[in-house]
Amino acid sequence: MPGRHPRASVRAGAVLVLAGALLAPAAVAQEDSPREARERVEQRLTDTATDVEHSTRQLADATARFRAAQSKLPGAERALDAAKAALVRAQATLATAQARYAVAAGALQQAQAAEAAAVAELQAAQAEVRAALLRVATAGRRIDRRQDDIGRVAAAAYQRGGVGDFDALALVIGADSLEEFRARVTYVQSALTAQGVVVDQMRDHRATLANDRVVLQEARDRARRAREQAVQARLAAQAAYAEAQAARSVAEQAAAAAAAQESAAAQAASTVQSLVAQREGAVGEARAARQADLQRYAALEAERARLEAIIRARAEAARRRAEEQARREAEERARREAEARERDEESGGDGGDQGTSGPGTDPPAPPAPAPAPPDSGGGLTWPIPGAGVTSPYGPRLHPILGYWKLHDGTDFGAGCGVPIRAAAGGQVVWASYQGGYGNQVLVDHGWLGGASMMSSYSHLSTFAVGSGSRVSRGEVIGYVGSTGYSTGCHLHFMVYLNGSNTDPMRFL
Repeated sequence: MPGRHPRASVRAGAVLVLAGALLAPAAVAQEDSPREARERVEQRLTDTATDVEHSTRQLADATARFRAAQSKLPGAERALDAAKAALVRAQATLATAQARYAVAAGALQQAQAAEAAAVAELQAAQAEVRAALLRVATAGRRIDRRQDDIGRVAAAAYQRGGVGDFDALALVIGADSLEEFRARVTYVQSALTAQGVVVDQMRDHRATLANDRVVLQEARDRARRAREQAVQARLAAQAAYAEAQAARSVAEQAAAAAAAQESAAAQAASTVQSLVAQREGAVGEARAARQADLQRYAALEAERARLEAIIRARAEAARRRAEEQARREAEERARREAEARERDEESGGDGGDQGTSGPGTDPPAPPAPAPAPPDSGGGLTWPIPGAGVTSPYGPRLHPILGYWKLHDGTDFGAGCGVPIRAAAGGQVVWASYQGGYGNQVLVDHGWLGGASMMSSYSHLSTFAVGSGSRVSRGEVIGYVGSTGYSTGCHLHFMVYLNGSNTDPMRFL
């Protein structure tokens, strides 16, 4: 091609070689284009983010259950200790009651033995009373007989009157011989002796009767007292025995209840300890799963970063190719102008081209690069009118990953399906799924306040615009959702100033 500068061709070739070198790894690794590979990795990142979120929530749930189980363990252990102490007290009470029962049982046996002895003594006293009654009756009959004899003697003496003794004397004196006299004296003496004996026996029988009556009364009194004492001892022993038996029954029930309580408390403590062990295992498994998911997520993040670097390299190569093309076009224009000047000079300077330099002037400078997009004017408007900020830009504790990281935008609270409007006019760079950001719209607003500004709208449920389209300020570009790395419906709004992420609230 005539007039083509050889150095320009070399530069173009070098640019093509550099672009090929930058794209070579992706071409070798994948048959797809870098953008397709990036989209594939974005989908894998989404799946991994879902895994991380799931494992993190599992970890949070397992941790909460573990802490709940741990909070119950001290109470169960205290209940177990209280039950053990109650069991010890109940066992001590039972031992005391059993000792009292043993003493009462021994006292009852002694009282029963005493009552048996008193009954035997009473029976002996009753036998003695019967014997005394028999003796009294016999003595009474004897007294009655002696009373009859004394009556007869008294009657005979009364019948003889005061001369009875003279009759006996006359009987003695009237004896014919000494032997007869002696016999009559002996007779009289015998009669007098018989009367004295009867009187003496009468007196003895009366004394014996009185003595037997005293013995009988004493036997009766002694038997009655023994019987009363035996009955009282038996009743007291029976009451003590019943009380001890009741105390032992109560103590046995208390011991059984304490043992049951101790068993229940031990079972509860064992259950809680088992639950704690299970929760520890669940927490360990959840942590391992979360760690594995985070490692996988980090690997995919690195892959995405690599693909983004390739895309940036392609964009840089395209920019350089465009600059090289613009430079070649400027050189071509300069060559044509030089040729036109030469023709004009050869024709005597009558060409009359307007705007060309005269002889001796410097060649015109290359045209300036294409101007920046026009300033859209003003700042940014609220992407969801009336919505409140739920999470500002800056460091925060990530709600899913659980560690501090930069929150690279401002979250606006809104329900799913609420329209989202462009914060300023511009061109849609993309409206596609972007991994953790979910469905995202990126709008290039051009120059605002002397700087390049872009805004992005993430986690959309659906799009209202397509990549490459032009949008106006306030135009609906999509709808609130919870796609990507999100815990609920909201808008994640980001602003880029000269390519760097910054706080959106500076411009709203």
